[in-house]
Amino acid sequence: TIDPTQVPKVHEQIAESIERVYADTVSEHTVALALHWREAGTRPDRERHCAAMAGRQLLERGSYKEAIAHLSRALDLYRADPDDAAPLAELEHALGEAYFSDGQMNEARQALTRSAGLLGAAMPQTGIGMVVGLLQQVLEQLVHRMLPTHSYLKSGPKASKALLASLCY
Repeated sequence: TIDPTQVPKVHEQIAESIERVYADTVSEHTVALALHWREAGTRPDRERHCAAMAGRQLLERGSYKEAIAHLSRALDLYRADPDDAAPLAELEHALGEAYFSDGQMNEARQALTRSAGLLGAAMPQTGIGMVVGLLQQVLEQLVHRMLPTHSYLKSGPKASKALLASLCY
């Protein structure tokens, strides 16, 4: 048997071994890596990275409950150690998709609302706010149709941010 005080060290060694042995295909082992880094408790930066990747992969595979657990863990770790480069909006969006696909509509709406808010595109909280926002978007689309080359973002960070925010709705 393994001495319980040595268990975290063993998990750390396993995670490091997986990263070393499977360096070229490490993305195929993110679920295992997230588990071992969590149990090791020594590298929250690696755990959150692996948990985020695992959550996205599980979402793509249709394993929504597992995706929710990994994405929630990644978000908790990013919030515990704030980082300006943290992909919080993207992770909240993925979490919202996982909740939606799992049939948890209230949780999906909350996660997508947080994602939109992080992107500077807060969702209206009332019916009137939704109607006003919809009318605003209709007018904006009319401008896009009349002056197409002057009124839209072609590429870059603002365009990516706008696209992700639009997907929250």
